[in-house]
Amino acid sequence: MDKSDFKYKEWLALKYARESGLIGGEEPKGDFLEEFEKNYTERERKYILKLIRVQGFANRLVNSIKRSPWRSDLVTGSVECNLLDNQQGNTNK
Repeated sequence: MDKSDFKYKEWLALKYARESGLIGGEEPKGDFLEEFEKNYTERERKYILKLIRVQGFANRLVNSIKRSPWRSDLVTGSVECNLLDNQQGNTNK
């Protein structure tokens, strides 16, 4: 995340969100926190934190609804193919 791609305040909020996400939603540590607190009011910081939490919840919800199978033989459609192969006596996968 290059600072030059964002306005400074935007970069601080994104850095805060990213660092928080990397440690499971906890309060991040780092020298940028002092700058974050200087540039945002307490109300704004609470709002940013709320957005981070809502985004995290939405991400987990969507991932649980549309998650990818962890086994390749569970991919949609492959079960039908395997069943047809097994009915024909072909066990090659």
